[in-house]
Amino acid sequence: MDVRQVSFHNSKMVRIVRVEKWIHEIVNRLNKAKVERKPDLKAEKEAVYAAKKTQRKQQLKEKNAKRRCKGLKRKEK
Repeated sequence: MDVRQVSFHNSKMVRIVRVEKWIHEIVNRLNKAKVERKPDLKAEKEAVYAAKKTQRKQQLKEKNAKRRCKGLKRKEK
């Protein structure tokens, strides 16, 4: 099978539509508007992990600060 080729289990279920005449104006407009993007998935993934890591660190700092405050309040009594 070639790349991007689609196969069907039951060929009787496949609907084939015949186009009498292509309207090139429409096809050309679509091709002009077509945008191919090749995202850097590795960089995006690393950015997401970095954001989560910084958020986790911030939460841990807040949690530890609250614990310290509670400990100080107990010692004062």
